[in-house]
Amino acid sequence: MRAFAATLRTILGATATALLIAATSLATAAILMPASVVAAPQSGQGWTTYADPRSGARIAYPEKLFPKETPLAYGTAFVGDGARLEISARVVEGVDGAVDLRALMRGTDGYENVTYSPQGRNWLVVSGYRGSDIFYEKFFVRGDTVQGFSLQYPASMRDTYDRVVEGVEDSFRAGRREMSR
Repeated sequence: MRAFAATLRTILGATATALLIAATSLATAAILMPASVVAAPQSGQGWTTYADPRSGARIAYPEKLFPKETPLAYGTAFVGDGARLEISARVVEGVDGAVDLRALMRGTDGYENVTYSPQGRNWLVVSGYRGSDIFYEKFFVRGDTVQGFSLQYPASMRDTYDRVVEGVEDSFRAGRREMSR
């Protein structure tokens, strides 16, 4: 079970090591990003919508902050200077709701410093710190799938990315209940 939880964390969460390295090389331009870039997606200024082809999950994000798109085994990562946004979906046996998902995460690397974690019957939010980074993750359990997003960014960029978290979270929509394995 512990090995599976580590695998789940790797697949659904952000890659902390790469982010810590990237966080040390933040560009001044990223720090001075205009407010219009991080405005809520409803404003339509610089936000784009991505739909995962396997699951149908959707998310909106500010393209200027996450210009690089990288395919993952179970989703897609969008990477910018010191920050990473991932959208993912996978079949997870034995997870019937948020309680089961939280149990898988408990004791897994990267979840030692959680500061905020509400849940409903079929959704779970986990947020806190990984080293000098802030992370925010939201997951939905739909049928036999766990679908979610993870956003990790330097704490020094909190003013910019906290607004991004709100917009991304508001835009996220889980997709199909069933997926091919």
